[in-house]
This record gives sequence, structure tokens and C-alpha cells, in this order.
Amino acid sequence: MDSRGRTSFLGFKIKVGDSTTVEATRFCPIPDFAQPYALAVDASDVAIGAVLIQEVDGIEHPICYYSKKLDCHQKRYSTVEKEALGLILAVRTFSVYFGSAPVRVYTDHSPLQFLWQMSTHNQKLLRWNLELDQYNLDVRHRPGKENVLPDLLSRPAH
Repeated sequence: MDSRGRTSFLGFKIKVGDSTTVEATRFCPIPDFAQPYALAVDASDVAIGAVLIQEVDGIEHPICYYSKKLDCHQKRYSTVEKEALGLILAVRTFSVYFGSAPVRVYTDHSPLQFLWQMSTHNQKLLRWNLELDQYNLDVRHRPGKENVLPDLLSRPAH
């Protein structure tokens, strides 16, 4: 708590005892650890973004966010490598939530659906493929206009 009686909650400064702010936080969904999770991932030329999601009553609720700026080497990756990097880093970050349940992965880059079937000589993709193979991932294409949250996390601020 700071000198003005405020504390940090979900990245916001709230005043202790402010019933309006406290009431608003009651509507944040609490993750149901018995329900399966989904991931939405995206990559741009400068960053990657991912969101861990749970669907409740047909509504997707974000649980956790991940974003990372690409370093100078990663910026030179091909598009499929950037998208696969986004997936591998998201899985590494959120795998503690997965258990053995299938995890649906949404991406606007359709070749990721076929990463496991690709015959490639790209050693990086082969290594990542082997690492991802230990998870029960169901990769599905989602058009970019519907993959909003990870897209926002992977874009530079304007």
C-alpha cells in the first residue's frame, strides 16, 4: 500500500476501502481448474502475444496474458518461425495449467495447424515440434479479426 492508501490490483491502483472499485472486481471470473483451457496466439514482425482463455457459458474469459518483444535475431525469423515461436513460448508459460486435458490453440496463421505433419529440414521447427508433441494441443485456425487479444499484444504501440 502506498502513502495515499492505494494498492495495486490487476495493474490498476485502487484506493483501499473504495467500494466502487472493490465491487467491480467481484465480476472478474475466477478460473475453474476443472475446466479445460484454450490458448490464442499471434506474432507480428516485432512481438508475440498470447492469451490463456477459459470458456464459460459460451463466453471466452481471459485468464492470463503473455507478450514479448522479439530480439534482433528473432525479427529475422520467417513468418512460420515467428508464429511457432509464439506458440512454443505461450505453451512454456501456461503449461502449468494444462494437465492432461486437450488444449485448443487458436492462431491466425493456418500453417501452424500442420506443424506436426510438415516435412521440414528446419532444425528449429523440428526441435519445437518435438517439445510441443508432449502436450495434447488441438491447433485451429481463427481469422485475424477474431483473434483480437493476442493480436493486440503482438502489435507495436502507435
